[in-house]
Amino acid sequence: MNKERRTKGPSYLRGTSAGQMPFGPGHAPLKLSARNYFEIVTSFLFFFLGLVVIYRSIVETGLVLGMVVGVVFLAYGIFRLRFIWKYFHNKGRRL
Repeated sequence: MNKERRTKGPSYLRGTSAGQMPFGPGHAPLKLSARNYFEIVTSFLFFFLGLVVIYRSIVETGLVLGMVVGVVFLAYGIFRLRFIWKYFHNKGRRL
């Protein structure tokens, strides 16, 4: 049985679909799908939402739980933005 090795991270770093190159180290899809754009937008939203939650919890309430939730959103946004950065960085190298 041939098992595909799947990468962790957003969908544009996994698998293949029509019009894309086979996946492996150093390969990136040729074209982003609507789902990929949705993941990029939500990654930026997680980042900014984390900043807003941290700011509001410090200024308005001072609750530690709010700060923790904000830090989690911020960290998750940064985690996803790192994959986006890698994708566009590798795509620039290929061109």
